[in-house]
Amino acid sequence: MSVLKRAGLYVMKNTGRSLLLFAILALTAAFVLSGLSIMNASVNTSARLRGTTGASFTVERNLSTGSLNSIGGGTSIIQQEFVTDAMIKDILKTDGIRAYTAKSGASLALRDLSGNLLRVIYENPKWDGTDLDYQLNAIGSFFSEYDKLFLSQSFLLTQGRHITDQDDHCIIISEALAKKHGLSVGDKVELYRQNWTTGMANAGDEGAEVEIVGLFKIIESQDDKNSRAPFYLYENYMFVSMNTVKSLSDWVDDAAERKGYEYADFYVDDPEQLETIIQNVQKLGSINWNNFNITVNDEVYKRAAGSMSNAASLIRTLIIVIVVISAGMVALILSLWLKGRIRETGILMAMGISKPALLLQHVIESALIAVPAFCAAWLISQGTVGWMAGLFDSAMETEYLAISGADFMTVCIGGIWILLTAILISCISVFRYKPKSILSMME
Repeated sequence: MSVLKRAGLYVMKNTGRSLLLFAILALTAAFVLSGLSIMNASVNTSARLRGTTGASFTVERNLSTGSLNSIGGGTSIIQQEFVTDAMIKDILKTDGIRAYTAKSGASLALRDLSGNLLRVIYENPKWDGTDLDYQLNAIGSFFSEYDKLFLSQSFLLTQGRHITDQDDHCIIISEALAKKHGLSVGDKVELYRQNWTTGMANAGDEGAEVEIVGLFKIIESQDDKNSRAPFYLYENYMFVSMNTVKSLSDWVDDAAERKGYEYADFYVDDPEQLETIIQNVQKLGSINWNNFNITVNDEVYKRAAGSMSNAASLIRTLIIVIVVISAGMVALILSLWLKGRIRETGILMAMGISKPALLLQHVIESALIAVPAFCAAWLISQGTVGWMAGLFDSAMETEYLAISGADFMTVCIGGIWILLTAILISCISVFRYKPKSILSMME
């Protein structure tokens, strides 16, 4: 009888033992495959975060070093240097910066093309009928998608597109404001500014026709909305192409001042290099850093990267523990089975079958169980990897959760080595005897 036939008959005859070994190998391999996939997804997600706008720094006016100046009409402002286009251009020359946006805020109103002013949304009736009826919080932006309100997911763009530095005469408004006035993406309205010095309508007013290119939904609710003035309600926020806001700005009667911004955000290629990039920026001699502050914005990246790193470490530890325990169980099971087959081994050796041939039989028996077990592990892991990833890190990006052929080969090769080692260890205690000694022990 051939070695292959003997191995096949033994596996089929001992169904219970075969199923037990099959289950151990399949479940262990499935867990290891899923774990390796999650670890790879963690690495890929971290790499994606490092390659996107996951971290930034803000350059803003240092108002503490400014002076308070009156601009008339009982209104005073803090006189301080603004972030300028020239500053932004110099900072962008620093290696490692991939994108930027800047803010120039204004209190503006909207009116339809017939000249009718569009009222803002109110939460508290005490503000109704006041001079705040039409004041919207206009945020000038080069790239609205990089605004902190969108990056923090306080706002979500639901229709249309974001504003870029190539746009002019474009705005994005809230869904609530659009619904109130029956507006939609593609509609045109007039962005309107009263004279800020006098506070009177039709006294040096300026306006610009703009197109609504996007609508946003408010995700994060505001605290104490009832006590807030309408200007500060998210529903009354709007994002405006920067050139349009600049054309309507009138902080002071100085054309040079109108070219400035309250702050600018700079997004880096690699968050790990953020501190180095900031140090290089602060070395720029063209900027008076006494008049500006730099703030690091990497909390979101650190939380996400830390969460994925912790998940990967935990999975790595669990894989090692489970592999060690499973290898010990397989070695113990094979050892017990072989001891239970001492009589069979002695008879076969007495019949002239060599020890290498018997060892090959045990290897073939294990292979007949291991091959379908590894195939089953592939199928099991396909269905469980997403569920396992959710247990360890709900922020894991599912697009990276795939069982790769390389991981499958790694698991198969590792499983084969564990089986071969277990078989060799199990056979040592029996093969060191001669056939006559084995049969005499059985008597």
